[in-house]
Amino acid sequence: MKICRVQSLALFASTWILSAAMCLSAQNISLTVDATKTQNKILHAHLVMPVKPGPLTVYYPKWIPGEHGPDGPIASLTGLKFSADGKVIPWQRDLLDVFTFHVVVPEGVNQLEANYDYIEPDGGSATDKLLILEWNEVALYPEGTPADKLIYEAKLTMPVGWKFGSSLPVASHSGNEVSFKPISFDLLVDSPVATGIYYRDIDITPPGESIHHQMDIVADSEDALNMSPKDQKAMTNLVAESGKLFGARHYRDYHFILGLSDHVALRTRASRVERQPFARKRIDWAGLRHGAGRFAGARVCTLVERKISPSCGPRGSRLRGTDEDRPAVGLRRTHRLHRAATRGAQRLIHS
Repeated sequence: MKICRVQSLALFASTWILSAAMCLSAQNISLTVDATKTQNKILHAHLVMPVKPGPLTVYYPKWIPGEHGPDGPIASLTGLKFSADGKVIPWQRDLLDVFTFHVVVPEGVNQLEANYDYIEPDGGSATDKLLILEWNEVALYPEGTPADKLIYEAKLTMPVGWKFGSSLPVASHSGNEVSFKPISFDLLVDSPVATGIYYRDIDITPPGESIHHQMDIVADSEDALNMSPKDQKAMTNLVAESGKLFGARHYRDYHFILGLSDHVALRTRASRVERQPFARKRIDWAGLRHGAGRFAGARVCTLVERKISPSCGPRGSRLRGTDEDRPAVGLRRTHRLHRAATRGAQRLIHS
């Protein structure tokens, strides 16, 4: 009888501890980004996360979807300050990993605030007329909870008169402020926001397609937003071909984000960011379709990566694990398979 009682008490205690941990992890993290100084290439971030007293480890994202190494832009993070109840809390950088910060949360504190700036580098994702916001650049996250279990409530304040596009579901939008619905951290990082004074969205959803697809274009001039019906039809065909190729969609909706400036390109699960030189008189839509077609090719890569390349694509083993160098092997065979499969889909569309 005593053994039974002891076992019951231990089970109750472990259940209570697990429930408390789940309750803590279930609280949302608030992330507010002030982009009103984009012209100066400065983004200010204010983050509030639930905590409990004691040692806390906070990370800046190192492994980024669409990248091929531990190259999160930590050098652009500056002015980091932690606080709670109006009092500054000291922090220390990890001695071995510059992406890691250590904080001791005082007794009685259940929310930790962080304020910091992100300096857009030259050739980055901002000009005086547009910004492609990649959330990993302005986010921190706590140790101990998987990225898909961390829930963020993201908000963005844009320069007055700017418009925006993103695959993120919108909770509210008033003036130059937009609040997005709560979303897991891994999907937040996978959902860039295109915003600018010159913005245009173009529906490229094929007839009969239930999943919405669109292009979000930001540019440094209004003329650059022009797109001919022929090019729009070609992009729509690209979406249709990928549907015929796979027979299903792995996303809620899909946004092709096109920044007409000299900036980086990033493929994600629900968006694809492309760049074109803004000084070009005519947009290379054929080249864009070739690059955008990789959003379908990434799925082929996922199907064959175990047979061809254990590190193929941004959604593979690169996202987590060690920092050891993993050369991407077998990619030529993967892309060859992608081209062959795409040709088959094109025959289905145009036959």
